[in-house]
Amino acid sequence: MLAFTVTKRGVMSTFQDRGRSGVAHLGIPPSGPMDLFHASLARQALESVGQDSVPELWLENALVGPSLRFESPMYVAISGADMNPQLNGQPLSHDVPIEVNSGDTLSMSGARTGVFSYLAFSRPLALTSTLGSVATLTAAGLGGVEGRALADGDELHFATDDSASSVSPVAVPASESELYAIEIPQAGDTITLPVRRGPEFDIVDGVTKHLCVDSHALSSSSRIATLLGGMIHKTSLQSQEMKSSGVFPGVVQLNHQGQLMVLMRDGPTTGGYPRVAVMEEPATWQLAQCQPRPDIKICLELVD
Repeated sequence: MLAFTVTKRGVMSTFQDRGRSGVAHLGIPPSGPMDLFHASLARQALESVGQDSVPELWLENALVGPSLRFESPMYVAISGADMNPQLNGQPLSHDVPIEVNSGDTLSMSGARTGVFSYLAFSRPLALTSTLGSVATLTAAGLGGVEGRALADGDELHFATDDSASSVSPVAVPASESELYAIEIPQAGDTITLPVRRGPEFDIVDGVTKHLCVDSHALSSSSRIATLLGGMIHKTSLQSQEMKSSGVFPGVVQLNHQGQLMVLMRDGPTTGGYPRVAVMEEPATWQLAQCQPRPDIKICLELVD
């Protein structure tokens, strides 16, 4: 049965579940939501109206969201970045269940705050599962809809018994969500993110408690990595090559230009840049929601 049709694509809309585990040795990153906290809020909103077995599945939208025409009734919920969501031209609230009917159109525009918006569904969708997950990894063409972002005219169907859209319907418990609650960064904010020393931290010269002595502007970001612009450091091994070693989301590397970059959900599983710090997962969620603009500042602070 047809669930909805994409009438206008966003910049980058991909389906994500909790992601893949145990496949880093194959060179495959975990994928999954860039901001699991707000993704979980959307899912929990559907549970609040008594929806049984809400799928652990989200349509993650980056910077500009799509427009969807629903062909069947269901409940949905939105959380994360504010992309001015509307249903048939009427504004929608975040983190609440929304009933949609056949013929309804849900539209989003450019993000006013934040980067990633999440749309949760009360019914499972028929998506491609690879290595135990439907999470979309566009670089490898895995998961989601043919391993790619949504395009104009895509038609999404409800899952049948032999076409599941998620592996296990397990949400972040409310207590855990409260423990790791994060705020969407606003213009003018300075975000201080805790990190711990990485294996090669000592190659950074003259740095003590703050990995970045002052706040710096976010330069660019993607599902692969976030580059922290302006964070230039002298290092004792700046011109030397290093052997590749294992890396994962949250690892902070120092490139040859002396810039720090934080690996994100679709980042590589090995790398040759020094691993100067490691960022815990909740901090990466907040970093992911920082728009690449000069009036949001980032500072990494050592906590050990």
